[in-house]
Parts: sequence; C-alpha cells; structure tokens
Amino acid sequence: MLNKDARKFKPCRISVSTFNSIAGIRNQAAYTETKEIAESLSDKELTITKKGKKHRIRWLSYARYFDKKGYAEFCFSPELKPYLLQPEGSFTQYPLRNVICLKSSHSVRLYEFLKQYEKKEAITFSSDRLRTIMGTKYPYGNFKQKVLNRAREEISRKTDIAFDFREIRQGRKIHRLVFDIRPSDQT
Repeated sequence: MLNKDARKFKPCRISVSTFNSIAGIRNQAAYTETKEIAESLSDKELTITKKGKKHRIRWLSYARYFDKKGYAEFCFSPELKPYLLQPEGSFTQYPLRNVICLKSSHSVRLYEFLKQYEKKEAITFSSDRLRTIMGTKYPYGNFKQKVLNRAREEISRKTDIAFDFREIRQGRKIHRLVFDIRPSDQT
C-alpha cells in the first residue's frame, strides 16, 4: 500500500476484512480484535543498529480504528522512511501476519532473525552475540527460560517456522547455540 516514490508517508487506510485476512483473524470477535491490534501496533518498536548505535523506533506514528465504518488507518513513523521507501541493501521479507500475532517482542525479534536462515539446515551463534542481537542482558539461564523457550513455543504455535536449539559448552559455560529451523506444523 506504500508508494515507494513518495517523499513522506501518507496514511494507509485498510478495511477490516482485508486486515483480518492479513492477520489471520477468522472469528466472531473480528472487529474487536482488529481494534485491539490496531491500538497495540502503535506501541510496537523496532531496534535498528546504525554505526554501532541502537535506535528504538516505533512502527507507527499513529493508528486509528473507525468504529462502525469498517476500516482502520495507519501512518508509519517518518524514521522508517529509509527502510520502507526505496530501501538500500537486502532485507528479509515475510508475511506481516506472522509477526502481528506474536505477543512478545523477543518472539518477533527472534522470528525475524531466524527467518533469514530458514533455508539452512542449522545455524550457529555465540550465546553472547545472540543475547546482544535480542537486546537483552539476562544471564544465560534466564535468557534461555524467559526468551528462547518462550519464543520457541510462541513462534512454532503461531508462525510458518519452528525451531529447536542445542547448547554447546566450553567448560561449564554455554558458549554457542545451534538452531535447527524447519517449517511449522501450524501452516
């Protein structure tokens, strides 16, 4: 819906039925759910690292749901212009419905991160690097419990991919993690 030649973002209007189709909403409370999702999207953030500095950017400058009119209106944050209008470089693409349904920001970030490697049988990362990518300073035990295990359950239940991971120790410390990514049974 974005005009890639535009100099700035214009509001995007989307019907509830189209939005529900994208988000995979197929129940009696569709209008209520759409309103809740539209409101929650205003709070979602991206973390972008540029020149070694992390920038937290909200996806939307605003989201409005129009009761009894059957549509919602969204406007992307101006800070996202270089990433959504005429982006440079390569980006991982995925259906929006795969992240709209995720409640945890850690699940969204891990999904985006693993999605770029889904065609590989296994991918290995140091536990320190992965915690940095995920934007957390939890010690590994808490990171595993609060981020990895919770995200694994949510991602495999709600998206098109699932994953398992194995720990590789160096002495007593978990040094590396090997991720096995596969299509989810939920698709």
